[in-house]
Amino acid sequence: MNIVYQRLLALIVALMTLVLSGCASLSPAKTYSMHTYLLTANPIPSQTVSSSKAVLLVTPTFASAGFDTNALLYQKEAYQLESFSKNAWVSPPADMITPAISANLVRLGYFKAIINSNSSFKADYILNTRLLSLYQDFTTTPSLLLFSINVNLIASQTNTVLASHTFSYSIKTTADTPYGGVLAANKALSEFLQDLATWIFSQIQLNAMNSQ
Repeated sequence: MNIVYQRLLALIVALMTLVLSGCASLSPAKTYSMHTYLLTANPIPSQTVSSSKAVLLVTPTFASAGFDTNALLYQKEAYQLESFSKNAWVSPPADMITPAISANLVRLGYFKAIINSNSSFKADYILNTRLLSLYQDFTTTPSLLLFSINVNLIASQTNTVLASHTFSYSIKTTADTPYGGVLAANKALSEFLQDLATWIFSQIQLNAMNSQ
């Protein structure tokens, strides 16, 4: 009798273990929330510039290899880029840089119009931009946000490059965290937009003087 009871008890325990393990496998997997961030410019002080009748075409910003992603990138070792697992941009930074450039130039009011590649209007000048790098560097303390972008200004009538320049920024972060890098990236973008506008105005004025 004891043997039968022991075998029955062992069978019940085995069945319970099987049921519990099955329930555990059916339990929903743990999910981790993803924090997403915008790359936008803070309000930039207006510049006093004379208005122009020129039309500027702002083409989509092209991203260099490795930076055509919405991943939030960082570096801890030289030449090695990694991405945060729970933090990302809402879209690839290059896609957010283009509208920021256009919006700032429209606000400054120097050009008769700012158009994009889908416009049917004829442009006098074309602005091409290429994102070279955007990542948080943890090899220094505090960490740095490194942002580099190359721009070309083209005269559309002759299809010649009037000027080319690479803007590079190294912004100290307020915290060695992903969000600290995001804040620094937005600051870098604001500085770039201000520098870019000044550069474009000066190049067009220089070209006008040389054409006389």
